Amino acid sequence: MSRRCIPALLGLSLLLAATPLAAQEARAPEPEAARDILAKGSVFRVLGQEVRGVTNIVVAQVVNVLVDAQGQPQAAVLDYGGFLGVGRRRIAVGWQALSFGPEGIRLSISRDQMKNFPDYKEGEEVVVALPPRAPEPAEATPATDAPAAETPAEPPAAPAAEAPAAEAPAAAAPPSEPPPAAPPAGPKP
Repeated sequence: MSRRCIPALLGLSLLLAATPLAAQEARAPEPEAARDILAKGSVFRVLGQEVRGVTNIVVAQVVNVLVDAQGQPQAAVLDYGGFLGVGRRRIAVGWQALSFGPEGIRLSISRDQMKNFPDYKEGEEVVVALPPRAPEPAEATPATDAPAAETPAEPPAAPAAEAPAAEAPAAAAPPSEPPPAAPPAGPKP
């Protein structure tokens, strides 16, 4: 090759190398990202925050937040228990077990309720501690399998006044005869 070809080849290679950059610069600029403003005090950082228990004592620190496929928080992983860093465990608690407010993060599960939960381990099935369920009212759960319509209702206080009227015919009957039987409580034909 001649000495004249080398500068020409070098110039050509620089021109070809600069073409993709020029093409990128020639494209229309992308629009700016949209903006939103979160008012001061309306949000706060969760990771690393202390968590207070039902007795208002610091019991844990948030070390991770577990979210579902839509990005909604499902559980928080807490660095829980121990004393001076010894005996601490990582436990997953349901997001609904936490409450957030100006005074910080509160956990609605007591130390005794958390005692038997397994440790959280990355990459394994997560057992999540949830707040205890409220007991259901006694009226909502019948004690028998019979439908509620067929179970006899408790007699109101007023029937006590009716008792002497019901006893009047029995008092008129001779003492050797038993009192008349009460009619069956079932539906009438």
